[in-house]
Amino acid sequence: MKSILLCATWLGLLGAVNAWANPFLPPEQAFAASVKQQGQKLVLEYKIAPGYYLYQHRFEFRLEPKGQLGQAQLPPAQDKNDKYMGKVQIYQGTTRIELPLQTPIDARNTVLVARSQGCAEAGLCYPPFTQRLPLVAPARKTLDNLLEQRPQP
Repeated sequence: MKSILLCATWLGLLGAVNAWANPFLPPEQAFAASVKQQGQKLVLEYKIAPGYYLYQHRFEFRLEPKGQLGQAQLPPAQDKNDKYMGKVQIYQGTTRIELPLQTPIDARNTVLVARSQGCAEAGLCYPPFTQRLPLVAPARKTLDNLLEQRPQP
């Protein structure tokens, strides 16, 4: 029992030292992304952690295994004089990007591959990174759903 407590204490200290030594979030947490299909477009939402930002000019999108996207509809961005890239446009907070679908897709088997790059205000600029996001298809009303919603006598 004593050795288990000692081991748990040691692991806790290692975690605290690691957090102190590397205060930056991994990119998947700093730039959390999700996607869903809405009609003939995909809506990609980034929830950018406080103190972090994404570069507007560093986005790339594609569908796997197949499908064609139209031009990304980017929201207005903020101007920033970035110490790494000079004058740039960035996103902070929650950002929604619309991606028109140019070909039909099977949302159950399609993944949006989103490539982006961002930085932490505290001085870390991440290399470009890729997130693979399975699509969430719009809900379809089936006969079972309709029967469940029917008023009971």
